[in-house]
Formats: sequence, C-alpha cells, structure tokens
Amino acid sequence: MIKAKTPKLTSKDLELKKLAENLYREMFGKDLNLDNVKFNSRISRKLGYVKGIKYYKTQHFEIMELGISDKLIDDMDRLIKVIKHELIHVYCIREYGEHGHGYYFKKLSMKFKIHYVNNYTGRLMFTCS
Repeated sequence: MIKAKTPKLTSKDLELKKLAENLYREMFGKDLNLDNVKFNSRISRKLGYVKGIKYYKTQHFEIMELGISDKLIDDMDRLIKVIKHELIHVYCIREYGEHGHGYYFKKLSMKFKIHYVNNYTGRLMFTCS
C-alpha cells in the first residue's frame, strides 16, 4: 500500500478534523482514523468530497482525504450536515464497499437526517451539493 505523506494542516483544519472525528464516533461508534481532513478553498462546485486510491489487484479502496469547501459553507449547521454527509460516504466505503449515493448511503442518510426534499419534484435528495 502507498503510505501518504502526513498532511500539513492549519489550526482551522485541525478543528475540522476533531469535529469530524467526534461526529464519526457519535454516528458509528468507531474511530475515523483519517489524517487528512481539511478545508479546501479550491473547490467551488460542491460542498465536500472524499478522495481515495483503489488497488485493482485486491479491489481495496483506501480513503486518503476528506475535504470541505470553505467558500460555500457559511454557517455551523450546514458545516455539520456536510461533514456528516461525507462521513456517511467514508463509512459506506469502508463497511460495504459502496461508492456514491447507493442503497446503504441512502439508508444511513435517512437515519441521520442528511437529506432534503426537492421543492419542485417532492423527491428525496442525497447529493453532495
């Protein structure tokens, strides 16, 4: 496996990492075990992301980074909702090998109330933006 460099995190990033670790433990009863949790000022089209590496020989997916846009998030409630959304992705990848907004993601999003109703269609929405 590739060993990632230890990321250089700002004090703001360290606060975000601590918040993410606490939320993950609260939500799933497990440790997050992810060093690279940070704000990313370069992303402007989505609120957050989970980045990883897939090893094709073993089909193992290793999560390398969880990023949150600091340009698009303007209050604490929205920040927590976005972090929880990305943590559900982390959990689904680790526990079920599920990427994207599949069955387990939607089930956990309903459990933790990380979804919204589209006012035009009335459908439940689970997207990252």
